Amino acid sequence: MDDTPADGNPEPLVTERQREILILMAQGMGYKEIAQHMYLSTRTVERHAARAARALGAPSHVSLGAVAYEMGLLRPEHLTNDETRNDIRGN
Repeated sequence: MDDTPADGNPEPLVTERQREILILMAQGMGYKEIAQHMYLSTRTVERHAARAARALGAPSHVSLGAVAYEMGLLRPEHLTNDETRNDIRGN
């Protein structure tokens, strides 16, 4: 997926790691769940989310998913992933 800015600059708006976190957030996971899933500290996940929010101009982490979706960084299939949710919960 091409997530470069509209001005044609080849540098992506967010890193691949930030995009992975955005996808998991869009699926309803919290920072702690994401950290466990990705084998990261909660603080690292929070930092990635905060940097993504700044890069995308999202006013808060609550609106981050909506902004990422509107910019085309998230697709409908990213919004639900029962396998990931079941992995996290041990189901």
